[in-house]
Amino acid sequence: MGTQDLRPNGSTFSSSLQACCFLEDWFMGSLIHGQAVKHGFFNDVFVQTSLLGMYSNCGDLESAYKVFGCVVEKDVVLWNSMIFGNLKNERLEEGFFIFGKMVRHGVVPTEFTHSMLLNVCGKLGDFRCGQVIHAQVIVLNVLADLPLQNALLDMYCSCGDTKTGFNVFNKIENPDLVSWNSMISGYAENGEGVDAMNLFLQLVGVFRPKPDEYTFAAVISATSAFTATCYGKPLHAQGYESGIGEECLHRNYISVYVSEKW
Repeated sequence: MGTQDLRPNGSTFSSSLQACCFLEDWFMGSLIHGQAVKHGFFNDVFVQTSLLGMYSNCGDLESAYKVFGCVVEKDVVLWNSMIFGNLKNERLEEGFFIFGKMVRHGVVPTEFTHSMLLNVCGKLGDFRCGQVIHAQVIVLNVLADLPLQNALLDMYCSCGDTKTGFNVFNKIENPDLVSWNSMISGYAENGEGVDAMNLFLQLVGVFRPKPDEYTFAAVISATSAFTATCYGKPLHAQGYESGIGEECLHRNYISVYVSEKW
């Protein structure tokens, strides 16, 4: 573009930075940052948003914070990018701190904000924090968002509360495969094999969505306490009928077949 005497605009820089973000190409992103400043587009809100996202995704939180500090009017997208950058780089406390600061500044969190934080609560097993976020979701009346419902379901199951997790699952109008897998995995991880198997049978009965390798991995681990003739071999056959790859099936079943119960 420069060799053809064409001048870049804000959209040019924003799109280029988004590509660098996707590729996690910090070096090229920093060069584009310099060009944006040189051509007078650093104060463009879209360029700033893309810059912040690029630095956060590349793990350069110091540069991300510098960009963040230069933005006069911070919208929810900028706050989310800053939260995401901290969470992705394992700075969990800082991520929650930024979330609290965002709320204190009067910026209303989005479904994506809550989903990010619920995922972290699940990984940490922080039941209390997850409940607080759930309460805020109810107050904001945004629980109809499917990714948010899935994050909430996964959080409760990861914290050992499969009863509340199943209540969330039951309220999902059109659960996708992530919903089904999360609930089945939740039962499996909490030693509730019968419930995991019953839910799997419900999934097979509704025909859509179709079980995948993660579904079978979860239900196999959940039913390892049962005998082979009861569930194991029928599940193996069901896996082939569902079109799951042979390598995947062997990987999931081998540890079970060698156990005494099989």
